[in-house]
Amino acid sequence: MFRFLVPAFAALLLAGAASAQTQNASPFSKSKISPLALEFRDLTRDMCWTDQAAARDAAVDLLERVNLPVADRGAQSSLKITVIAQRQRGFCYGAVSISHRGWAVWEGTPAFVSFTEPFVRPFSRLGNTNAFVEQTVRQFATRNLATLPEGGF
Repeated sequence: MFRFLVPAFAALLLAGAASAQTQNASPFSKSKISPLALEFRDLTRDMCWTDQAAARDAAVDLLERVNLPVADRGAQSSLKITVIAQRQRGFCYGAVSISHRGWAVWEGTPAFVSFTEPFVRPFSRLGNTNAFVEQTVRQFATRNLATLPEGGF
């Protein structure tokens, strides 16, 4: 009896592993989503975010190092970084939100879709949030974009 169960159990495990790998594989590749457009929205008050240029420079540098060029025109997808904050008693309270969206074709029909799950990181900082915003953009790009396959699908 066990002679037949062991091969059957092994086959089920292999089938499950193959299915899990297929489900976890991203349908997107760097070649399909790049070049990227970068959009920054500053919804802060009271000098909570003062260096948008540094955040953009850090994002461009990281994205280009992982083979995801940034372009102002002709972009295939858009990385939108929104910073919302206000100051109270010297602290800036708010959040950084990042979304990655673009056009994709689904069953022959073009659709504007979100390529990644919404990414929101709250904060409370004394002073401004410049370094935190840069760190958050790097973290998002490293976790969600740098690991995509180069070409394909």
